[in-house]
Amino acid sequence: MHVEHIDPNGSDAPENLCLACPTCNLSKARVTSAPDSVPGAYVDKLLQGVPVGDLLVEQLTKFELVVNLKTAKALGLTMPPAILIRADEVLE
Repeated sequence: MHVEHIDPNGSDAPENLCLACPTCNLSKARVTSAPDSVPGAYVDKLLQGVPVGDLLVEQLTKFELVVNLKTAKALGLTMPPAILIRADEVLE
């Protein structure tokens, strides 16, 4: 895991930081701000030295489906219309 900015052009304030998986974060799409700055507060606690085992695991409540058609085409994938209809955002 590494510390990443929620808004790439934003500040280094704790409310603009989150934990990110390097493997899952290879390609970035549009990033939405987290409710109540939960990721930033979580990272702030880690930076203050709170042991990871003492932090509560939080359940995600909002999920966003973004489909990148250019990447899908490069991988030889055809996206079913049902996926495209349900996507929050389709990148051409």
